Amino acid sequence: MRKADRDFLHVIDGSFCRIGRLRRAARRIMSDPAKETRARDLSRELRCMVCQNQSIDDSEAPLARDLRLLVRERIAAGDSDTQVIDFLVRATASSCV
Repeated sequence: MRKADRDFLHVIDGSFCRIGRLRRAARRIMSDPAKETRARDLSRELRCMVCQNQSIDDSEAPLARDLRLLVRERIAAGDSDTQVIDFLVRATASSCV
């Protein structure tokens, strides 16, 4: 794993939730079918930073699993699709520079 990916995971761990919980629930399905559909649709649109030719929905990279969960957490918190994407852009910007 690249240093940038490790640094990003530390940010997630300290700021949002425990990494252990993220890894155990990597493909958790939301109880609301409409929200789960939104999460899957967004995950299909977002590119994995590790496997750049795959969406985070298709990627098996640990970072992609973590991002899929963040998408679901933001949707569960009431964010719109645009807000979820903006959140992920802000959260990952430091690891992409």
